[in-house]
Amino acid sequence: MFYCGSMLSGAFSGLIAAGINNGLDGARGLRAWRWVFIIEGSITVAIAIVCIFILPDFPATTPWLTDQERQLAMYRLQRDAAGEEDWVSSSSQPLLDGFKMLMKDPKNWILVVIVYGAASSIAINAFFPTVVKSFGRNNTETLLLTSPPYLFACIVCALVSWNADRTNERYWHTVGPLAASLIGFVVACAAEGIGPRYFGAIIMLPGIYTGFNMSMVWTANTIYRPAAKRAAAVAFNNAFSTLCSIYGSYLYPSNASPRFVLAFSVNAGMALMAILASTLLRFVLKRENKKLEQQEREAENAGQGAVVGKGFRYLV
Repeated sequence: MFYCGSMLSGAFSGLIAAGINNGLDGARGLRAWRWVFIIEGSITVAIAIVCIFILPDFPATTPWLTDQERQLAMYRLQRDAAGEEDWVSSSSQPLLDGFKMLMKDPKNWILVVIVYGAASSIAINAFFPTVVKSFGRNNTETLLLTSPPYLFACIVCALVSWNADRTNERYWHTVGPLAASLIGFVVACAAEGIGPRYFGAIIMLPGIYTGFNMSMVWTANTIYRPAAKRAAAVAFNNAFSTLCSIYGSYLYPSNASPRFVLAFSVNAGMALMAILASTLLRFVLKRENKKLEQQEREAENAGQGAVVGKGFRYLV
């Protein structure tokens, strides 16, 4: 649901920008694009200030939860982790220690490749109107045409995430959307007609956003304990993936229109890289699960009843 907000913003920002482009261009001596920054930016800043006082940290340290709600939330986290305690305090679980543990975990470096490969294609977000503009429409029509793919992406991401949680499956829910985005990039790059190119645009956005969303979910599931390590993994992998923005802005020059061969080729390659890394991670986690099963059998044979973490399995 968190990442669906980003997709909804893409859907509604196109509609808002179309209205601003029609009604405010030249108002008070400012061009329409300046009004887009002023209106959408000021709303974002105002909401962010309010969120400082609302967003929770961890259940144990969230002041606006009742004691019963706090105990229930912590119980659920302990049950998910097969009895291990979640975040308690920064003194008992320093975040820096979690980061050091993360850097030594080979599983997370595979996750870094998955997250980066999925996020690399999201660079199209800033240039999606440029891609749609190549269909030969005017500015207002272009902005309106950008909304349906984002709205579709939001619906697909919510449904895929819900089903992934319902089935406790991660690999296919990550690889499937990435494969769809790869197909979308190939179609948009190879086709010449407006219809096929727009179809490619419609399926590429749900694919890359859902794939990125699931890669972050898989990160939190895989680097699950201790909580400081999990927090470091989510922050580091998400931050590292933004490096693609450094070169992403150079992939969409105006003279590359209408097919944007270089950009779509790079995006397709990154999606393929994420798919291959996901396949590798699946084999690694399956092997780890077999080791956990073996350790539990040995503990039971040795008469050790209460084993911390008993029952935990990596989600694949």
